[in-house]
Formats: sequence, structure tokens, C-alpha cells
Amino acid sequence: MSRVGAAADWSMRTRRSAWWRAMSVATSARTFAWMPVLRGPVSPVRSSWRVRRRTSCPSSGGLPVAKRAAKARSGSFQRTDVRRWSIAIAGAALLASSPLIARERPSAAPYVDVPAGPLAESLTRLSEQAGLSISVADRSVARLAASAVRGRMAGSKALVRLLAGLPVRIVQVGERAWRIEADPGTLNRSPVARQMQIETASQIQLASAAPITITASKRGLTFANYAGPAVVLGESETEFFNAGTGTDAIVDRVATIASTHGGSGRNKLFIRGIADSSFLGPTQATVGQYLGDTRLNYNAPDPDLMLYDISRIEILEGPQGTLYGAGSLGGVIRVVPNAPDPGELALKANGGASLTQHGDPGGDLGAAFNLPIATGGAAVRVVGYGAIEGGYIDDTGRQLEDINRVETYGGRASLRWTPSANWVVDVSGAFQTLDARDSQFADRDAPPWTRESAVSQGYSSDFVLADLTITGNWGDISLVSSTGVVRQNRDEQYDASPPDGPSAVFLQSSESLLLTTENRISKDMNGGFGWVAGLSLLRNEVSTTRSSFAANLSSSLTGVENDVEEATLFAEGSVEPADGLVLTAGGRATYARLTGRGRNVASQFIVEAAEAAAAREETTFLPSVGLLYRATGDVSLFARYQEGFRPGGLAVRNQFVQRFKNDRVATVEAGLRVSAPHLSFSATLAHTDWDDIQADIILVGGFPTTANIGDGRLDSLDLRGEWQPLRGLSLSGGLFLNDSEVTEPAADLRLANDARLPNVADLGAQARVAYEAPLRDGVRLNAALAAHYVGSSQVGLPGMADQPQGDYAEAEIHIRLGTDNHGISLGVTNLFDTAANRFSVGTPFTLDHRAQVTPLRPRTVRLGFDASF
Repeated sequence: MSRVGAAADWSMRTRRSAWWRAMSVATSARTFAWMPVLRGPVSPVRSSWRVRRRTSCPSSGGLPVAKRAAKARSGSFQRTDVRRWSIAIAGAALLASSPLIARERPSAAPYVDVPAGPLAESLTRLSEQAGLSISVADRSVARLAASAVRGRMAGSKALVRLLAGLPVRIVQVGERAWRIEADPGTLNRSPVARQMQIETASQIQLASAAPITITASKRGLTFANYAGPAVVLGESETEFFNAGTGTDAIVDRVATIASTHGGSGRNKLFIRGIADSSFLGPTQATVGQYLGDTRLNYNAPDPDLMLYDISRIEILEGPQGTLYGAGSLGGVIRVVPNAPDPGELALKANGGASLTQHGDPGGDLGAAFNLPIATGGAAVRVVGYGAIEGGYIDDTGRQLEDINRVETYGGRASLRWTPSANWVVDVSGAFQTLDARDSQFADRDAPPWTRESAVSQGYSSDFVLADLTITGNWGDISLVSSTGVVRQNRDEQYDASPPDGPSAVFLQSSESLLLTTENRISKDMNGGFGWVAGLSLLRNEVSTTRSSFAANLSSSLTGVENDVEEATLFAEGSVEPADGLVLTAGGRATYARLTGRGRNVASQFIVEAAEAAAAREETTFLPSVGLLYRATGDVSLFARYQEGFRPGGLAVRNQFVQRFKNDRVATVEAGLRVSAPHLSFSATLAHTDWDDIQADIILVGGFPTTANIGDGRLDSLDLRGEWQPLRGLSLSGGLFLNDSEVTEPAADLRLANDARLPNVADLGAQARVAYEAPLRDGVRLNAALAAHYVGSSQVGLPGMADQPQGDYAEAEIHIRLGTDNHGISLGVTNLFDTAANRFSVGTPFTLDHRAQVTPLRPRTVRLGFDASF
């Protein structure tokens, strides 16, 4: 490594923010601990990004002869890695098979003793004994006679038995919250038929309706009353979520979601073609990401949290400005973790080892533990995980192989307290730390998975979250108060060496702090009318510093700070004036105060200094209106108009500090939804106008900046469906078509009027075949074959890093054999070992003289296990 590269590597390591060392992996010195301070100085200790140098052969370009000949063998762990992961997996397996825990399992469920009597009294007893929140929406229901229930069982099962034979239906409105509604249609059925209907309704609400009821409308609005497209990935998708993966698993499953693929922890996500640019800068994200009710990012990249112990994932497509505010131009992704369960002592673990063709092996291990700490009243749930992704990129310039190893460690802890049948209090925290030894890009004209660099280009990110959520229910009225704090730090370095010149390194560090609180009250869509109204407050601080190393000299470059404060009032209501016709309207009024300032700015470079550094205020109103018509019991038609916006800020352009304005989108969409017993289908056609598009662009020389590039428009068509032709067999797929252009480009950028928006393909497709077959003694075989296609796009705007990318297909297969509690699995990704090109940028400073690609991870085989008790 050159002296400049070594100095940069040392600088990056000493400046890193080490928030935690997570989850001891057997003999690893990392420990699972919480950092009590969310901001301020932290320890500079950080693991090195140095990559081991291997024996070279001059005749083969500096790489081992065997590796150079085929680059097809899968490397082996270092001995410490083998010892570390083998002990960890063995330890988890021994813990999972502990007879002590197995013996404790039957007593984990609460003992229920509810005598027959008036339903109102019976529900009160059950709520107290099982720790449930149960409301009755109709007084006539409360006077019905309930059956007696006795025995040790889950609360939801006890509720179904209690209501057996009654003309009611059960609707889940929270993790452990239920509403009982009158269902006159069951009065003429036999007692057996009525009981069967109740159990089926309960199961359906658990599997599908509850996620939309909780998130899509922030009130009791089910899929049948929701005028818009939404995707729910439930627990049946676990074969994609338990293998040490993050957001990539979602991108591969939903055709309308795209990612920049710059590396885990520094990607930008886009939904339905609303893409501003491929590069990271001070612009706010176009997709709102949430963990539960807490927002994860504002103008920071996707934190790429690993999807361990996840209940479901919900994606709302199109602008969501009325309910979610700024930064939801393309839509919202909400990840819902499993909540603590006061009625069950439980442990589950999963892990595996993976072999990557042309690269190093890896492994992952995760565990979740649920512990009741008070009878029917409180519980704690703790999740910990770690993963190592083996590298597969070779660097011929530094004579190194498999340089892009990534280590990720993280965890969550949550406490749930149910002080009464109507109140639930959740306190939780999460963290994740990620270290990438080097970037995952290659040279376009070199052999696959190979590049030539002068210096290491590693990066790292740290993420921490803490939140408090209080939920209250009174019949069909609900109150939700959520407060969250999120901090995200990112350090990265790039090769900025000129052609045939000395080594040079560009360093960038970004720190963001996001504080949010939202308090809302809502009424379920009961009796043909429902609404939600709330107050939201937000503060976001982001700071970016830059420096460079060249010719053994270091220099500080211009950085920037941006602060945003928002105060918002929002409301939305739905009414059903006629049977099957639902009208929805709402609005959001936001007052925003923006401040910004340059960092390390020489006085001769400050332009519009007084205006650029001063605080600015703006008020925005975002209306929405929707229409839903249920033409038949299975077919619904919907139309919707919604807006979204992002506030402006400051950016650095050629060492000058300059402003960029807020941007705004307006979308009109219409669609069709079919929900038959064995078939579901939806089609959505949308048109979007986008004014004053904010975009992070690359200037001459590779320096990133942010500017308003002009006005644009997007037209899209989204098709998706699922069919179950046979018992246990499911066929699903999706197709996304997108057409976009910059209709009125900014004068100073000199763009063509038909310039396409960057980084979103004109075509995307996804297909999946899943099969489940019972074998014997409770053993089942599950198999899934999935494939997706990403069409062609360009990484930047015409004349600004407009390199081609995309136009590739990828397939994967997952097989699991086991019972509900134990299983082994086999997964193979990139079945055909395709290199392709996901993203045409590795380092922006060499784009003008060296074309780059980001290949797919080579074919990877993972053997895993899962166990729960």
C-alpha cells in the first residue's frame, strides 16, 4: 500500500465512530453492550480495513496461479474465523436443543379460567388473564352469552373459543389488541358453521389484514377500504428473511423497488420510478423507512438493517405526503418486528455458513429471546445477530484478492408493558454497526469481479435507535403516541488518483441525528365512517466533512451542515355514503424552518453568504383525495390523488456554498384489485409531475454536489398477481413499466428536454414459485424458486456520469425441511453465476477515465438451520 493509502487508512480508522461492539461470536472479543450516549465524542477504536496480502506470481498479474486460472474456487476461512463460527453455531445448536428450555415451553402460555356468562364480563376476565386488549364495537354484542374457557393456551386461541357460536367477527387492530364486531350474516348458520367462520376470520386478520389496518392508514382501514396500492410481505416469506440479509431481500421481491447498490449501509432506495440521483448528498430520501412507528432516515441512506425476527414488511407505493410528510415522494417501507409477548417464554435461533464461488466463505448467526417478566403484564424481547459476507473482488493494482469482506453486527431490545386492557407501552432500542474492508465495484474492461486500484476504498456505518410508543384503545377510538431518536454515522474513502499521477484519497464523513414525535387519535372504519388526526414534530441535523490526501499532504475541503425543524398537523377521513363506495380525503400542513452553514469554507469561496447561511422558513400544504368502489365481492376499483415534498438546503459546488430549493410531486393514479379465494391481482396506472427536482450530481473531477435539475414527469404501470392452482402450490409475479423524462431542465445544466431520470429501469419483473408439502410426523418440505429482471438504466443524467447499467436477470432457490420448531435449509443465490452490472459507480473521481461496474455477488450456497422453543 502506498504511503498516501496507508495514511488515509489510518485517518479513517482513527476518525471512525465506534458505537458498539455487538454480539460475541464465540471466541470473538466483541461484546453485546449498550452505549448510553446518543451524541457526542465516542471512542475512536475501530478494526482495521487492511486486507491480507497473499503469495503472488509475477506471471499471473500478481494473483495466485490457481485463482487467476479459473477464479472459481471458494476460499476458506482464516483459522480464527473457522473456530469462531463453528463454536458459535455449535453453541447455538446446543442451546436450542436444551431439554430445560423444552420442558419450560408448555407452561409458557397463560392459564385461562373464564366461566360462561355475559360477553362483556367474560372479555374483561380474558383480557386480564391473557394480557390482551379487547374492545367491543357494538353494545348489542356485549349482551351476548359467551362460552366457558379453561386451560393453558395462547390468548388468541382462548378468544376464538370464547366467541364460538356467536354472531361476531374478530378483527386484530394491534400486536395483542382485538376488536369484536357484530356479524349478522352468521345468525342463520349452524353453530358449527358459525364457529368455523370465526376461526377463519381470526386467521385471515392475523395473516393479512392487520398490517394494512395498522400502517397503511394509521387507523382501522382494511385492504377492502384502502384506495391505493400496497404490498405486504408476511411471515410466509421467512425463507428470504432469515439468512442474514437486509433490504436486498425486499428489493428482490418487489418489482417497483430499486436500489443504487453502492454497498450495504450507503444505498438509496426508490419506489415506482421516483428517483432523484444515484449519489449520496444532503438531499432528503425519496422513500420513508420505518421500524415500527419510528422513522429511520431523513437525508441519510438506507441503514440496511438485517431482517431478523421480523413479523411483516409493508410497502405503500406512491406519494404518502398526507400521513407521512416530507421524504415520502416514492412511498413508504415499514418493517414491523415481532413484539414482546407477555404470555410466552420463547427462544429461537437461526444461522448458517455460506460458500461464494470466486470468493471467500461467510456465515451468519442470529437469536431472539422472549421473556415474560410479570404475570400477564410485561415482557422483554432481545434480538442479536452477526454476519460476515466473504469478499469476491480482486485488486490487481495492489495484488490482493477478495478485498470486499463485510462484517455486520447488531441487535434490538424491546420492553412491552400492558398496565390495563386498554393501554400498551413499548420501549425499544436497536443498533447496527457495519465495516466494509473495500468497495464492491470492478472495472468494466477487466475480467469479471476484478479491478485495479491504488488505495483501499473501505467504508463503515453505525446506526442507533431508541423509541417509546404508547397505545390506548377505547372501543373503536385509538390513541398512538410515538417518540424516536435515530443517529446514523457514515465514513468512506475513495480513490481519487489521477491517470498516471500520484496516489490520492478523498475522505468523507457524515453524521445525522433525527428526533421525531407523533401523536394521533383515530376512529376505525366502523359504521361507514373513520378518521385519523394528529400532530407531528421533527428535527434533523446532518453534518458532512471532507478532506483529501495527496502527495503525502492532507487538506480539509469544504463541508456543509443542514438542520431542519418541522411542525405538522394532519388529518384524513373516509366515509361510505353507499354500499361499496368509499370516499377518502385529507391534508397535511407543515411549517418548516431550515438552517445551514458551510464548514471549512475559505472566505473567497462563499457565495450569497448572508442568504445561504441564514435560517429560512416555509409552509407547505399537501392535499389528498381517494375513491374506492367495490364492484363485486372480489373486485375493487380505486383512484387517488396525492402530493409529496422535500425541503431545500445547502450544498457545496466547486468549493462554493450554495442553496437548493424544495421540490414537490403530484401523482394521479387509478387501479384495479381482485381478491378471490385462490387468486389475487392488481393493476395500477400512475402519472406524476415533479417540480424543481432535487438531485445529487457529479461535477467535473468527480466531486458530488446537489442542485435543482428542473421539472420532470413519470408514467408507470404496475402489475402483480398470485395464483394457487393446487393445495400447497403458489405462483406469484410482478411487472413494472416506467417512462420518465426531465421536461424543463435547469438552464445551467444544459440537459436535453428528453433526458431520463437516473437509476430506475424502464422495465422490472419478478416471479416466484413456492411449494409446501407435508411429509410425516409434522415434517414439511418448503421450496421456493424466485427470479427477477432489472431493465436498463443510466447511473446519472446525460453528460453527468451517464454510464449504462442494468439489463440482467438473476435467480435463486430456497429449500427447507423440518417442523414448525426445527429445520434445516439450503439456499442458492445467483444460480447462473452471472456477473452483470447493478451500478456503474465505484469511485466518482475516476469515472472520466475508467468505466466501472458493480457485479452481482457470485453464486453463493448457504446451508442453514433454525430452531425455536
